Amino acid sequence: MALNNSMKKYLKNFKDFVNENISDDDIESVFGDLGLYSLTQEQIDFLDQYTDGKWSFDRYTNVVDIDGSFNVSGSDIFDFLGINFGKVGGDFSCSHNPGLTSLEGAPDRVGEDFRCNNNPGLTSLEGSPEEVEGDFSCSHNPGLTSLEGAPKKVGGTFWCDHNPNLTSLEGSPEEVEGYFSCRSNPSLTSLEGAPDQVGRSFWCNDNLNLTSLEGAPNRVGGDFYCYSNPNLHSLDGIGKIEGKIYSDLNY
Repeated sequence: MALNNSMKKYLKNFKDFVNENISDDDIESVFGDLGLYSLTQEQIDFLDQYTDGKWSFDRYTNVVDIDGSFNVSGSDIFDFLGINFGKVGGDFSCSHNPGLTSLEGAPDRVGEDFRCNNNPGLTSLEGSPEEVEGDFSCSHNPGLTSLEGAPKKVGGTFWCDHNPNLTSLEGSPEEVEGYFSCRSNPSLTSLEGAPDQVGRSFWCNDNLNLTSLEGAPNRVGGDFYCYSNPNLHSLDGIGKIEGKIYSDLNY
């Protein structure tokens, strides 16, 4: 069969494709527009400005990974400009942004700390990483009412203190390897939803309306702090504590 020039070009490039010698541009020129993703110049400038390290973009998955840290704290952002972060090897910080209302687009996994504290417009943790190897901080967020959407596992400390409208610990990580702090949350009435296991100490002190310790972790590897809770009259609900219990009540 005689091959015309177009067919020869097609077959040559297909052979290169099979041998994995074909580029994205070659694919588009031979097989047409495959709907590959791209970044806008605004998104590129955003990543360049706030990345400490090197970022990479996968045109097939529309995901940005960062070999290093990303810090957009105090930058008056409203969102992440439609960027979908995948894995961040270092810290990811988006604190102190009054206009930030959602964590949509935040990384799936963070190798060190994740901070989204001091964001008065943030009302939900949906979009948070599934796993944080360091600390996770969502403190000082007056719009936060629950912990739904929080990571499933935190390798360091989980901070959810000083949230005046937090009424429930539902959504807490299943496991926290470091400390867990839910102190100074005046709307919190019980510990229902707290992690099952906390590797180090657990703080639930200074909660004005805490009336029950039901829901406390089954095991705490360090100390348990539950003092200065004026409406707490019983220590029932405390699990196994490896360290000491600090309370105004007798145990």
